[in-house]
Amino acid sequence: MRRATLIGIMTALLPTFANSAPVLWSSAVGGNDHWYEFVPTFLSWNDARMAALNSQHMGSNGYLATITSQAEQDFLNSNWLFNSNYWLGGSDQLSEGDWIWVDGPEAGQAVGGALYDNWNAGEPNNLFFNVPPENYMYGWVNADGAWNDNPGTQQYFYLVEYGGQPQAVPLPASLPLLLCGIAILGRMRHGRGKNV
Repeated sequence: MRRATLIGIMTALLPTFANSAPVLWSSAVGGNDHWYEFVPTFLSWNDARMAALNSQHMGSNGYLATITSQAEQDFLNSNWLFNSNYWLGGSDQLSEGDWIWVDGPEAGQAVGGALYDNWNAGEPNNLFFNVPPENYMYGWVNADGAWNDNPGTQQYFYLVEYGGQPQAVPLPASLPLLLCGIAILGRMRHGRGKNV
């Protein structure tokens, strides 16, 4: 009976821990046409940020999510049963107490102000009093995704957003050579026309 209970619990948790495919928040339903991917891999904030920045989907680069409206937070909450804290793209590392979005189309913009904020009551509080400072934002599972600050060294899941930053398309290495060849052929052909 004990084994059956354990298997039942594990089966119930599998869907929430499975790496889900990115989900589109379509403008047809009031969204921003960005894609979101919940990644159930435990990483520090800096490692999660690097992993997000190195990911791509549908021609867009990834970044730790920037949540700028209650509708966006509601969309995220409705798509994933967050059973763990998860990193978001806000930080006050550059200036204590001045929270900004670090990457994405909102990079450098203040968290809050004219934009939406979702800090949990009493947060951010820099609880560890600079030993180390709580400079990184995460969605707090105990508060339906409300934000909290953290030193960034804990291992949390992370939320990647794709949109607003098209992926750079590298030029093929042979393109300059091809263009040069076309130019030479054009000059040769142009030169022949003058002699005729």
